[in-house]
Amino acid sequence: ATEMLRDLSLALKNPDGNFVVEHNFDATLTQRIPTINSEVLHSKQRSSNDKNNDNDNNESYFKKHPKAKIAMFVIIFIIVCLLCFGIPYFLMVGLNKAPENVDMPDVTGLTVQEAESKLKDIKVTYKISSEEYNSEVEKGKIISQDPPAGYKVLENSTVSIVISKGTELVKVPKLAGSTFEEAESSLSDVNLNVEKIEETSQKIQEGIVIRQDPKENTEAKAGDTVKVYVSKGTGIKQIAVPSAIGETEENAKKSLTDARI
Repeated sequence: ATEMLRDLSLALKNPDGNFVVEHNFDATLTQRIPTINSEVLHSKQRSSNDKNNDNDNNESYFKKHPKAKIAMFVIIFIIVCLLCFGIPYFLMVGLNKAPENVDMPDVTGLTVQEAESKLKDIKVTYKISSEEYNSEVEKGKIISQDPPAGYKVLENSTVSIVISKGTELVKVPKLAGSTFEEAESSLSDVNLNVEKIEETSQKIQEGIVIRQDPKENTEAKAGDTVKVYVSKGTGIKQIAVPSAIGETEENAKKSLTDARI
């Protein structure tokens, strides 16, 4: 507006002057806005009327068929229930299916790790019921199992196993100088067996242990046998000599013969 007033002022003063400045304008910025004619208005009205007619038709249909509307709501309710409860139920049933019967494998002679891997394959767990000394099964390996191999068991059940502690080693106690009964009791206390061997002795009283094999404080395996040598005395039989005083020679000989002298 300021430029226009300025140009008018210059035109009044100098009508022939070259006072108009031309500017380059970007014609692309100027766009033609289409006019809204009656055809466009009619088209929009027809679209709006069609939608209204559809809604009116739906409403009129449900008014004429009220049971259809109820059925539709029932179907929607069933679908919602299936989505909310049906899917979780089927997932739970699938995850909690009944366990199957499987054959119990033989895990005796295996390590705990080997048995665990074998039992895992059939979905069975284990528990160590006890640990025992065993001279025939290596330390750390399984001596026995319950239930035994070949039995039918359910998945997720548990098998009890007994683990070997290896061979038990004990020290042989001192036995010399004790009675045989005392020696037998001492050996039983450390899980050793006894073998009694009698022999004569000029020095050791009858019934007393003379010596032993193996010697005292020797390390032995539990269940081994210790030889115990027990005195049976000097071996000389003590007899009473009959009196021959006042007897004839013949009677005296007879008395001594009867006494085995």
